[in-house]
Amino acid sequence: MKKLVSMIAVLLIVSLSAVASGDKSFVEVKVSDLSEMGKLRTLGLDVAGVNRNENQVGIIASAGDIELLKSEGYEVIVRERSGRVEDDALDPYYSPNEILTILQEVEAAHPAIAKLFVASDQLWEGHYVYAMKITKNVDEENDRPTFFLDAQHHAREVMTSQIAIDMIRYLTDNYGSDPEVTNWVDNINILVVPMVNPDGVNHVLTSNRWWRKNRNPGCSVDLNRNYTFNWDACNGSSGWCSDETYRGTAPASEPETVAMETLMEDNPAIYALTYHSYGEYILFPLGCYDPSDVDAYWEFGNELNSILENDNGVTGQYLTGPGWNTIYMTDGTSDDSHYGKFGAFSICIEVNSTGFQPAYSQWRDATVQRQRTAWKFFLNKTLNSPRVQGFVRDASTSQPIQAQVDVSEVPLIHNETPRHAAPNGFYARPLPGNRSFSLTFSHPGYCSETRQVNIGQGISTLDVSLAPSGDIPPSNPSPASGAANQPLSVTLSWQGSAGNYSVYFGDTQAPVLLGNTSATSYTVNNLEYGKTYYWRVDTQGGCGSSTGELWSFSTYKFGIASVKALKSPFRLSIDGSSFNYDCTVKINGVEVPAVSHKSSTRLVAKKGAALKSMVPKGTTVSITVEDSTGSSLPFNFSW
Repeated sequence: MKKLVSMIAVLLIVSLSAVASGDKSFVEVKVSDLSEMGKLRTLGLDVAGVNRNENQVGIIASAGDIELLKSEGYEVIVRERSGRVEDDALDPYYSPNEILTILQEVEAAHPAIAKLFVASDQLWEGHYVYAMKITKNVDEENDRPTFFLDAQHHAREVMTSQIAIDMIRYLTDNYGSDPEVTNWVDNINILVVPMVNPDGVNHVLTSNRWWRKNRNPGCSVDLNRNYTFNWDACNGSSGWCSDETYRGTAPASEPETVAMETLMEDNPAIYALTYHSYGEYILFPLGCYDPSDVDAYWEFGNELNSILENDNGVTGQYLTGPGWNTIYMTDGTSDDSHYGKFGAFSICIEVNSTGFQPAYSQWRDATVQRQRTAWKFFLNKTLNSPRVQGFVRDASTSQPIQAQVDVSEVPLIHNETPRHAAPNGFYARPLPGNRSFSLTFSHPGYCSETRQVNIGQGISTLDVSLAPSGDIPPSNPSPASGAANQPLSVTLSWQGSAGNYSVYFGDTQAPVLLGNTSATSYTVNNLEYGKTYYWRVDTQGGCGSSTGELWSFSTYKFGIASVKALKSPFRLSIDGSSFNYDCTVKINGVEVPAVSHKSSTRLVAKKGAALKSMVPKGTTVSITVEDSTGSSLPFNFSW
């Protein structure tokens, strides 16, 4: 117990020291095994990257962090003692204004193939997130597949935007003269976001070279822990404002993240690549567990690794695998959202081996030239890779249908969003090569179709026409789709006229068959606090099963089992379930003065007389437990 108290005290001192001083050092510690990176993260340290050749982990450390590392038995090597910008070492790296100027110049020089977009509203410190689209006749609509690349979520990772700008310049400068480039631009919609975090980058270049997060003045956020998919899912981020991996108050709470997810939704990509540094990794989703498409990812990642040179000019040396067990657990990342929510086959590459701010003159040109191998690989895969693709249309009108496309051999078992065709009816699903698969196409109001397809080492084209079922799809669900704060026993109901329904229900976006009924309601019991549940109702009609819409609701996030008044001083002991460190307690809607988090099953509301005045003796009050994302069922209490 003494050791635990001592550790908590040290961690508290570390956190306060970091906030107070604002001045840290770049240090390295020797580890016996790279799995220790996870341990260093759990100590609340800002792990910057790893030099895998030397088994040295880089950390942005305060004086308190250094003492903590020493107390844990690590030898600390201080590489740079200050994050203050006192020299011109970073001057050659791009500032936000330089990025904008380059993009404007490229658009002006190549208006037929390059278009600049303002992707965000104005950010906290006046900058904007910009995107560039590159394709033939860029202002015209087309049915080409899309490739998406982004860089510099973390402000201090200055090399990554160099790679993105090099790609933009290479493609536009060589279009029309290089047959390979011309083929890519003529046949792919290429979308590039060279600097996701311009406010943070400006701060790095002018004030604090170690800065990682955005510049939200209320509390800066790690943008690569703020995405919607798997946000706060597996302890892969922090709920503490002062931590470098602070996830924000809610999924996509930040304007930069909103901009990126809007781009992802409006430009559905087959493949996506995000750049970070450092450590020389090829990481694929997910940050919490393996992706459902894990076999295809291994095939893809190993092929890329076999041709991508590291800083020593050697291929096959990037550490490759799903992020959660290749580095450490992360949640709410861009590549996870690109894959899990928007259906792109996404990869994260961590470039460079010795730091995220390598000497420009030594490493810039070598790095961008080596990374041309990676993004060229992605562009070639966008044109031709093991996958099935085609168009889904209405059999009667030939109009496009945004049908759901399920692969029976590769079920989406980790709550990935079901894959759908784009608004123009186009779908594409990368799959492991040299195998056979069964695909089912479904959409409300249409008869489902199941087709077999053989995947080789290239594209297998499968166009599908769906016949209208003639049935009226179930509608007006209760609870309403997206409803929050539902009890642990819920009666699902809907409107419909078919008379024969199949009810699917579960805690992933691929719900399982719960049962069949001729009624328009179905009761589900024994739900859990703080979970989102998904359900749909399929109609059994003349053409067999016609798939209904996918609906969802979430239960109360916290449960209150009992409340007890304690005296000397006056307190309220609240017992229940699923409590976290962000919980507040409200009495009749007013937040109590102070809360002590004892465990996931117990909170104590404090402040003696001030609290007692909120709970008059003999009066019944309503008590709730809340955080920014949910609440408990109100609990009536009197004493």
